[in-house]
Amino acid sequence: IREAFGEIRQKAQPDDLVLVYISSHGVPRDLDPTGLSYVLTYDTDTTDSAKVFATALQMVELAELGRWVRSQRYVLLLDTCFSGAARPGVGGKIVPPGSDGFDPLQGLQGSGNRVVISASQATEKSYEDPENHHGYFTRFLLEALRQVGQPQTLSSVFEYLRTRVSAAVEQQNGRHQHPVMQHFGQGKDIVLNAPLA
Repeated sequence: IREAFGEIRQKAQPDDLVLVYISSHGVPRDLDPTGLSYVLTYDTDTTDSAKVFATALQMVELAELGRWVRSQRYVLLLDTCFSGAARPGVGGKIVPPGSDGFDPLQGLQGSGNRVVISASQATEKSYEDPENHHGYFTRFLLEALRQVGQPQTLSSVFEYLRTRVSAAVEQQNGRHQHPVMQHFGQGKDIVLNAPLA
């Protein structure tokens, strides 16, 4: 996965749109001694927190990779539990309490248009849709992107996700899941799809 990011860094040009989508398992920050949250990969060793640190992807690392690509438009979509930890603001800071206060995402502000959309808040699970065999977030993301008509900005896609994911999870099992979006520059206005000419 890191090598793929390395290839994106080499190939992405300023006028490109870089869209990264990850669907996996997430680990909450309260299971880590310093408050980091992780995305588990197929080869993550979950024996103890030291091995998770060495073999998983830190959520903040995924968000921070956006500052190292030349593209002026970078979108990160995370369908994992606790994925709101990949952004500052609602759900708490990315850095653990007692640190030097450095916000790992602050560099994104000067890096063009950047967006992180997470399936859930930092303290919430991201639920699977039993009928579609993937997450509710992915289900409604696909629905939003398949709509025809006007070009769809990230803000309109997020609004579609925000309302439908929360309602579907509540209706299905009475639980709570709230997608979150953090954007820098004009990120919320990035167009993800448009009718073919």
